[in-house]
Amino acid sequence: MESYVGSPIFARNAAIPVGGDLLPEDVFQLEELMATKPASQGDDICPAGSRFTLDRTGAPIPGKCWMCGSGTVSLATSTVQVEGKVATSEDGMRIVLVGRGSPNAIQPFRSEDRSKGERSEQCKGPGRCLGLARGDWEPGWDIFPVMLGQQNQSAFTFDRGMFRTSEGWMLAVPYNSYVPNTPVAFIKSLDGLPWSKSSETGMFQVDEHGHISPTQAPDLVFGIDHEVSYAFRPKNPYLACLPCHDVASEMADKTQCRGGTSASSLRGYMLLHVAGKQRLNVHYCPNRVACPGSNLSLTGAGELAPRSRLCAEGYQSSPGCVRCAPGYGRPFLDPFTCHPCGGWSLLQQVGMAFLSSGLFYALALSSARPRTDTQQIFKVFLAFLTISCRSLSALPNTRHYKRLKDDIYACAQALYRCLFAVDLVISTEPGSMNSAYDCWGLVDGPVNLYWNIFLSWSIPTALLLLSWCWLGKRGWLKALVVWGNVFVPPLVGAAAKLLPCFSTQAGGPRILMYEAAFGTPCVASFSLLLQLPRFWLAAGTSLLLLLVGPLLWLALAARDLGKELWDERRETVAFLVAGYRPTLRWWEVMVLGRKAAIFVVATLLPMSWAPGAHLVYLLGIMIVAELLHITIRPYASPLLNRLEAQMLGISSACLVLVISLLVEWPFMPYAIYVASSALFFALTIGVYIYFLWLYIRSAFAKTPDMGEEDKAEEQG
Repeated sequence: MESYVGSPIFARNAAIPVGGDLLPEDVFQLEELMATKPASQGDDICPAGSRFTLDRTGAPIPGKCWMCGSGTVSLATSTVQVEGKVATSEDGMRIVLVGRGSPNAIQPFRSEDRSKGERSEQCKGPGRCLGLARGDWEPGWDIFPVMLGQQNQSAFTFDRGMFRTSEGWMLAVPYNSYVPNTPVAFIKSLDGLPWSKSSETGMFQVDEHGHISPTQAPDLVFGIDHEVSYAFRPKNPYLACLPCHDVASEMADKTQCRGGTSASSLRGYMLLHVAGKQRLNVHYCPNRVACPGSNLSLTGAGELAPRSRLCAEGYQSSPGCVRCAPGYGRPFLDPFTCHPCGGWSLLQQVGMAFLSSGLFYALALSSARPRTDTQQIFKVFLAFLTISCRSLSALPNTRHYKRLKDDIYACAQALYRCLFAVDLVISTEPGSMNSAYDCWGLVDGPVNLYWNIFLSWSIPTALLLLSWCWLGKRGWLKALVVWGNVFVPPLVGAAAKLLPCFSTQAGGPRILMYEAAFGTPCVASFSLLLQLPRFWLAAGTSLLLLLVGPLLWLALAARDLGKELWDERRETVAFLVAGYRPTLRWWEVMVLGRKAAIFVVATLLPMSWAPGAHLVYLLGIMIVAELLHITIRPYASPLLNRLEAQMLGISSACLVLVISLLVEWPFMPYAIYVASSALFFALTIGVYIYFLWLYIRSAFAKTPDMGEEDKAEEQG
């Protein structure tokens, strides 16, 4: 039986294939279950998931392997090696007692030829008699030992359990020593023997297979020269079936052994097994979604069975399920999440990434115009969008998100499509080109850290070059400043990918997080880190971003607008300082640092790995920014100060709502989840609409600068 679906099975004896879908717990057994094995496996091996069955002498019973019961598991084939087997029999070898299953046992009689009952029969003809001879006197035993002889020197009759020759000699076991390797002896008579129970020492029985056993020791039979020994793997056959706490070296409490070769793990943990080993490796999964709980099962040969599921769909079997399956890729800010790549070509994927980033950049360039408020409004909106996308990206990690989507679909398919639009926003970061580089197909498999940083810079650099060509030599500085406002934060996050490390086991190696798919180990000291090319790549890009970002902005903020010769230069400086008080013209650098900090937090604490810490740190950044803003009030216009304060306050409120959705209460009512989600969506969408209205009004009304408007109102 390869699969099992249906009612419970009751059985007194059952042979269960180790690699099938039928498990021991599916059978209500009254006796132990047997494991089947391929015909190619002999008596020296028991399939994985079973152990040898031993007779009373400790020898394995040929053809019998017991399936490991529920609560235990066997993950490797059990083998036995026979040592001391007599290859060929020769005249002069002693006849001794050996175990019934011993390969050195002999079958001197055929079942149809031996005498039965009280009737005695003279041994006649070749092949029907014991090929035995009397050896020389053996002082150690004080007997004449029975030796193997191809030509019979003594013809025996079997009468009333005794073997006698015509000369009156009898077979006996000296000293009633019923243990292996005891020789069989010739004696003249039982009378006068000093052995205890002398009347039983010459009593034998012959089974249907022709094996001769002492009546007092039916587990021992006649054999040649000596008994064999057995070398088991594992050494004790009863240790082939082990409980989980003996199979797993750590985190055994996260596993469950189901008998045979079947074992499972709790959600958030996964199992790995090395073929031929009797151990399980339990790994903690950074992304709990990737590990719904492993169900591991092995075939009779000890290989992973097709029915086994170690990771969720889209994730490859790797420590912690951190590697994506073919056709899946990792997003920009999460190395532990795998998304389907889809059927898009490389050109389509690059085009979509170029378009999404280009729209943000073009809108930023368009907003950088004098005498309007669009530049200030756009910068405030971009800051809100950065934190808003982080809040939205946490929703799929909440408990009832999938249920909420299903409920909305059941109510109205149109609203469900709107929720798909939310999924699109969730997968979009302003300026980050949040697409899976693994899906681009530029390399075979996942991209490494070098490719990641290169691709992170590719499209922003191309957009910068295009804008320089479009604006000309007089507008290059304006394009560079606007480019930095859009792309410096995500590029800082890309450079921070060198830092975070993780481990899937308490005593396991620490792996570089953004090269988890490659298993790249983290270095143990800063001196070793300095020797790595990736460190200098990250350091060089960070230094370049510092130059084209904060340092360049500070230098421009210190300039006087009236002394600029070109309009583009005045627009560039105005884009950075317009709206701020004269003493706080550098405040936009603080805003850039805040946005960069958000991306660094997102890089160091991926949402799938630590969503709670991710959101709490973002909330801390928002609270500090809110306190600084309402204390310093950097804008000259009260309206802009109010707008920025509202944006920071709503961002903090959205983060608090998402954190409340993420917390798994013991009995969290679904109605509260729905209400909190509705409030979160209402706040987010409301802010988007409000900023859109402000931007359109400012762009088309050609209103004067808010600072000047406020002064006019005060003078009026």
